[in-house]
Amino acid sequence: MAYGVGGAGMSPIIWILLILLLFGMPFGAYGTEEK
Repeated sequence: MAYGVGGAGMSPIIWILLILLLFGMPFGAYGTEEK
């Protein structure tokens, strides 16, 4: 909740997008390497 400084409505969305990118990129790379 403290991260909502400056935009309590936008912060959660930005954090979710960042998490998806951070977790999505590694998984995508490992998936291609395995194949």
